[in-house]
Amino acid sequence: MCLLKPKHAMSSSANPPPEPLPPQTALIGTVLAGGKSLRMGSDKAKLLLPSGDSFLQHAIKRLLTVCSQVVVAGRSSDQHSSESAPDSKRCVQFIPDRFPDLGPAGGVATTVQWASQDPNIRGLLVIPLDMPGIASDHLSELIGTFSLHPDRPIAATFDGSFAEPMLAIYPCCFSDSLQQLATSKSRSLSRWLANANPILVSLPKTVPANLNTPEQYQQYLDSHS
Repeated sequence: MCLLKPKHAMSSSANPPPEPLPPQTALIGTVLAGGKSLRMGSDKAKLLLPSGDSFLQHAIKRLLTVCSQVVVAGRSSDQHSSESAPDSKRCVQFIPDRFPDLGPAGGVATTVQWASQDPNIRGLLVIPLDMPGIASDHLSELIGTFSLHPDRPIAATFDGSFAEPMLAIYPCCFSDSLQQLATSKSRSLSRWLANANPILVSLPKTVPANLNTPEQYQQYLDSHS
């Protein structure tokens, strides 16, 4: 049972329902990609990493190591027709935010409501677009914890106390609560997560932080070239 009681559901998204998945496929990988990249000065989704992949391609590939289906939240497919990995296009869907400019809460709320249409899907494994240092092993730790506690949010933490809202698992049973959050005045996903009694999974502090500025991006390139 979810720890937050669901509120009234909002109308269904205009996006088509998710394709049926086998029962064992419980999580949809989700790249939060609706940000405006203001501090970077250019669209982070298209910036290249030393591997030759863009930020978006890298995030998709990372999620596909642990999930059979990936959603890019906050983007439309016509914006990024060439950005998804060529061998993974059939596994990737682009879902624009139902309400633009609502931040991460809008992306999570839109995608979890869409995913909730399939009873086989239990939740979203969410990662940010701009944290290329996240490894498959880190995601597997989150998934392993979720398998033991499938009705509670699971969040990464780097300091043992702060729940990272952009690196977390959101169970579908919280969909209505997240819809309410996305249309509220606050829209603080981190505050919502803290109040939802998440289970924290400690990850190494050595994992590179989000790359938000040209200087951070260049530093990452220099250290991984």
